Amino acid sequence: SRGVAMARSTLGHSDKRLVGSAVDVLGEHGEMADIGRLISPRLRQKVRTRGLRAAAKIIRRSEQGSGQDAAMARMSSVLVALLDDLDFRARQTAVSLLGSVGDKTAIAHLEAYRRVETVSSLSKSAQNAIKDIRSREDNVEEIAEENKRDAQLKDLEDRIKELEDQIDAWNDKH
Repeated sequence: SRGVAMARSTLGHSDKRLVGSAVDVLGEHGEMADIGRLISPRLRQKVRTRGLRAAAKIIRRSEQGSGQDAAMARMSSVLVALLDDLDFRARQTAVSLLGSVGDKTAIAHLEAYRRVETVSSLSKSAQNAIKDIRSREDNVEEIAEENKRDAQLKDLEDRIKELEDQIDAWNDKH
């Protein structure tokens, strides 16, 4: 729709409130192809974890399969990195989102995090996130290897496009 297209084009705007609203629109109406935009480090500089929450909404409403699994894996790696963030809210968001869209690769990181986190409620949330991931993994069927490879290729293409955009933006500045 036009609104979604406008939201995509607004992500690069300098007004953080406008970008935040665009992120919310994409969270509600965006597609799997928008996840790369929403989890990009450049967007996180503007709206912190808001893009991650929007990406999680897209993943949760998507159809189960290799595309969703690839998005969950990509999201998990970003969220696991936030477990070491100095900001309490960033860690809290990471634990919460790993519980809802994290994949099994996040379990070991959450276990380690749970042991060193000094805020007991956050440590307990990490334990619950592990349980949530394990319960989801029990329901997931084996993916055909070809579909998995296609999803990985699509993910790599999205990453390359994102890097090319960052290089173009850098070149425009310098």
